[in-house]
Amino acid sequence: MKRFLIGLAIGFITFLIGMVPFYYPFEGLFIAQGGLSDCVVRWEPSTKNGMPSGGGISNYSDEGRAVYAAVIDDEIYRRGRLIVSEITVPGDWFAGIDSDRQLSGVEKATFDGYVSSNLTSRYVRREIGEDPRITFLSEHESIVIFNRQRNGWAEFRKRFPDASGFITFSAVGFNPTYTQALVSVEKQCGGLCGEGKFVVLKKINGRWMIMQKVYIWDS
Repeated sequence: MKRFLIGLAIGFITFLIGMVPFYYPFEGLFIAQGGLSDCVVRWEPSTKNGMPSGGGISNYSDEGRAVYAAVIDDEIYRRGRLIVSEITVPGDWFAGIDSDRQLSGVEKATFDGYVSSNLTSRYVRREIGEDPRITFLSEHESIVIFNRQRNGWAEFRKRFPDASGFITFSAVGFNPTYTQALVSVEKQCGGLCGEGKFVVLKKINGRWMIMQKVYIWDS
């Protein structure tokens, strides 16, 4: 009887393990390497749920931080500091008309990477890292300032008297070889004050360099 119960328990546990793939779609996410005694689980990111494609999470994180640093250096020029929203928001690719085809140099793979990376919002604070030149505007603080105040911008300037406004980044899109990057940057400085642009970067001699700034809206 005891052996029967043990066998029944083992069979039930095996059944439960076999049901896991039906409830949790792990396919394409993990790949086990090596035998049972030398098993290495490798993270294989897909494009599902906004995950970056190609290169892996580590490459995306390192290169993304470097891209943000290059754009921040450009944005902060002649300014004391930047107020940056901690939540990424993708730019509206179709907000403006690119009649001069300024974006024609963007590879399709880079644009696809941009779309994939922006399927969900990210906390950009983790990707940018700590920078004394930057003050992050939290999601909660933004709601308190702009949704709960009659004059949100007056409250914003009271809290950040030395800032002209704040900027919002998108997540960064890359081509598979991490040699081209695309990120959108939106600046808001008042009810009818702001601009949105796409920044195209290229990796040259190990450094990310801004190649194009394509403005898609302003007010």
